[in-house]
Amino acid sequence: FIPVTYMMPADYNLFADDFRRDPNHAWIMKPAARAQGKGIFLINKMSQIKKWSRDGTKQLTPSAPSRETYVISRYIDNPLLIGGKKFDLRLYVLPTDRLFDEMAWIIVHSLKAVTSVITSDRHCFECYGYDIIIDDNLKPWLIEVNASPSLTSTTSNDRIMKFKMLNDVLNIVVPNGEIPDIKNKPQTVTRETLGNFDLLYDEEQAQIELSDKDYREQKGKGGIVPIISKTGLLLAKTKQSSAWR
Repeated sequence: FIPVTYMMPADYNLFADDFRRDPNHAWIMKPAARAQGKGIFLINKMSQIKKWSRDGTKQLTPSAPSRETYVISRYIDNPLLIGGKKFDLRLYVLPTDRLFDEMAWIIVHSLKAVTSVITSDRHCFECYGYDIIIDDNLKPWLIEVNASPSLTSTTSNDRIMKFKMLNDVLNIVVPNGEIPDIKNKPQTVTRETLGNFDLLYDEEQAQIELSDKDYREQKGKGGIVPIISKTGLLLAKTKQSSAWR
């Protein structure tokens, strides 16, 4: 669900091998630490990459001793067009149920893939912006995931939408305006609290279902049946509650 992607300059040799196998395909380069489309460009020749590398080396200074990291991805050359123009989604549009289910799958799997390396602080939360493009076969492709996405509004409708989104975020991370840390029991996120968000993955429920599956399998084999204590369930709830914060 993600186009072939490399980190530059670290993956230069891997990219070069891939490029030589299909030299007629275009690639898109974007700086990893910039936003709002700045620094993005297309390439279709190895000479362009070599020039980028030389220019980056020339810009090295004592205060910036390493080259800026770029992400290079295989360009989606058959995007779905509206009025002859390209577009991508920040998941504010619902074209079809099936397509939305595929987008949800992309989000869940991308987050689970980086769970072990994401810094987790129970006193903080993060809202991510997913950019998704749809090809002319109605297949969604993940372009990038933005940490702390821009909340700058360009239209009145955009401002209203982002205001409501932030309101929903705060209702989730601080339900009923309370401070979660002063409570002895974990907060329960209700359907009403979610606002316009959809719960794509319930970590607590997944833990329970996984434990039930282990119980059935062990019982069927006649082996030792693991017992989940109340403490274990509480830890699962605490973990989920921390994730919301």
